[in-house]
Amino acid sequence: MTVAASLNKEISELHDFIFQGVDLSNIVKDALNNLSSSSTQELMQALLSVATLQKDLSTEEELVRALDALQLEVDKSLAHKVHAGKNRCYDILLNSLEGADPNINVLMCAAKSLTSLMTGQPDLLNARGIDAMFKNLTETVPSSVHAEVLRWAMQCCVKHEGNRQNLMKRGITKHLKQLLRSDMALSSAIKGACGLIRALVLDDDVRVEFGLAHDHAKELASEILCTLVDLAKSESLV
Repeated sequence: MTVAASLNKEISELHDFIFQGVDLSNIVKDALNNLSSSSTQELMQALLSVATLQKDLSTEEELVRALDALQLEVDKSLAHKVHAGKNRCYDILLNSLEGADPNINVLMCAAKSLTSLMTGQPDLLNARGIDAMFKNLTETVPSSVHAEVLRWAMQCCVKHEGNRQNLMKRGITKHLKQLLRSDMALSSAIKGACGLIRALVLDDDVRVEFGLAHDHAKELASEILCTLVDLAKSESLV
C-alpha cells in the first residue's frame, strides 16, 4: 500500500469514528482536512532535522536547536506525542541521547525531549530506554542531567505497572541509593529521585488487576528511607 493510500484509509476510518461519536481528542485530526497539514508537517520536519543532524558530530549546536524545536512540537498536545511516537521519535531521541557523550547540552536536550514525548504515553519505554536511563544515572554527569533522567523515568512509571516492575527488577533502587548518597547530590536531583520513588509505589494502572506497589514500597523503604531522612536533616537542604 502506498503512503497516500494508507493516509486515505486512515482518514476514511477517522470520518467513520466521528460519525459514530467516538472521542478523538487524542488524535491529530488536521489530516482530515489536508494531507499536508501544517501541524503534522512541522512535527515531521522537526523529526527529520534531528535524525539528519545527529549523524554529523560537527553540528552539535544545530542538533541542540533541532531537539528544542522537536520538544516544542511534541509538547503541543497528546495527539502530537502519539503521532511522533508512531513515527520513530522515541528511537531517534534515544540515538541522540546515546550519542551525546561528551556533549552535555545534547544529552540534556535529548532527555528533556524524551520526557515530553513519554509524558502521557509511557508504553514506548523498552529495555534500550532503561539501559540509557541507568547509564546516565551512574556516570559523572551534572546534577541537572540526573534530575531530568529521573523525571523521564518518573513519567514512564505513571499509570504503567509494567514499567514500574521492570525498573525495580533492573535495580533502580540501587541506583537511587547511590545517587542520593553521593556528595554530588543536589536539590534538583533529590527532587527528581523523590518524584520517581513516589511513582514507583503508585497503583494507578487500570490495565493491571494486581500491582506490586506494596512490594516496591517495602524495598524502597528498606534501602532508601534512612538516606532520605539523613538528607532531610542535612544543612544542604535547609
